[in-house]
Amino acid sequence: MEKAIEIVRNYIETRNYFPNSELFVVWSCYILKNRKFLIGMNKGTKYFEVTYNALKNEWYLDVYNKVDNICIK
Repeated sequence: MEKAIEIVRNYIETRNYFPNSELFVVWSCYILKNRKFLIGMNKGTKYFEVTYNALKNEWYLDVYNKVDNICIK
């Protein structure tokens, strides 16, 4: 988990995108030898998916923008 947060921290700091943001893991799972982390931040509208592929010893980072937050009752 620390490595996933470090990857996101490096990403936002090198792009000067809210470099002092608090990062937190929203969700994580391990499936088919891949570990996935969904990481949020307390500023901005981006969220991050970090995947670790254990077979190749590789990390992948996907960056998303929050488009909507709609409450449906």
